[in-house]
Amino acid sequence: MNVYNYLVVYSLYGLVWSGYSICVMLSTGDGKLVEGVLFIILFYFTYLIGQYVIKMKKQAMVTAITGAVVYIAAKTVFNLLFFI
Repeated sequence: MNVYNYLVVYSLYGLVWSGYSICVMLSTGDGKLVEGVLFIILFYFTYLIGQYVIKMKKQAMVTAITGAVVYIAAKTVFNLLFFI
């Protein structure tokens, strides 16, 4: 598999998770359930992006999980550092 495909996939993941962060930031009145449903929908969307670009289901799932874990870890670290 070409390394550039993974670069494209992770760049698109960054755009998706940035959009998720903006949606969560703007929707202050929504509950955690709505945020969770949106997270699951966008996780599936990132899986579909990975499957389309990489063309392998297992690698697409691994990259989608990795992207979601990196997003959650970065969000947690950012919140700990700047919103204590």
